[in-house]
Order: sequence, then structure tokens, then C-alpha cells
Amino acid sequence: MTLLTSSVATPIGLFSFTTRGGKVIEATFGSTRSLRARGRIVRSIPVISPALRAYFGGDLNALEMIPVELSSSEFRTRVLRAMRKIPVGKTVSYKELARKSGSEDASRAVGSTCASNRIPLIIPCHRVIPSDGSIGAYGYGTKKKQWLLEFEGAISRS
Repeated sequence: MTLLTSSVATPIGLFSFTTRGGKVIEATFGSTRSLRARGRIVRSIPVISPALRAYFGGDLNALEMIPVELSSSEFRTRVLRAMRKIPVGKTVSYKELARKSGSEDASRAVGSTCASNRIPLIIPCHRVIPSDGSIGAYGYGTKKKQWLLEFEGAISRS
């Protein structure tokens, strides 16, 4: 199946992604060169590009329309599915996400899954925070994570 790659300009930098069969298989904040899976570069990909533009335009639920392809272990797939269900404007702790994934004592493994999430933003690892309520780390920098959480209304603008 053909891989297609595209990018969308956002208020916090370029967001690039690769699809297979109309489903996102990888995404990143940065140029298409940052992607491991790259296909033919196109200007826009139906459903996905418009949904990303809509999200950054203020339709915060638009990301839910984007289909994704998960290829991971059974545990990580459960975590990624549970992560995708975190509502806009909410955060959950690693511990809570572990519980929602059916592995209550797997907070560290959940953290590892968040850190290796190949489809950030669309699978919203930015909505997962430490139990102490701090913002925590983010592979694209805490400024991006803070911006996203403020944009979604999960935390107050500082």
C-alpha cells in the first residue's frame, strides 16, 4: 500500500505525518525529514490535513476524526487506545492511564509508551501528566506541551 507524507503549518511549528491506506502511521512536530516512515510527499491528504487545520483553527474535537493505524505490542496498543480516549481539556496521570489500560501497576511502562508514541497529538500523549499535577516531560519540549494543554483548556494560561 502506498505511503503518503504531508505537513501542516501550526502555531507551534510544522506538523508532519505519514499515512498508509488513509490512516496515520507516524507523525511528528518538525519536517518530513524527521519521520522514519516517509512516502510520496503531497500537499494535503484528505480527511487528515483538513482535520489538523480545523483543530488548530479551534475545532478541538477534529482530531477524533483522524484514523490511525496502531502496530505495537498488545500492552502498548491498549495504552494508545486508552490515551486516544482522553477527552480534550482533560489530563490523566500515568497511573490513571495504566489503570484505564487494564494494568494498574504499569505506570512506568505507560510512561515509556507515551515517550515512544509514534503518532503524537493525534494520540494525545500531551494529555498525560505526573501524579503530582506538574506538566511533566514531552518529547517535543515542555513549551509545546504547555501550549497544547492551554489551547485545549486543560490548564490555565500562564
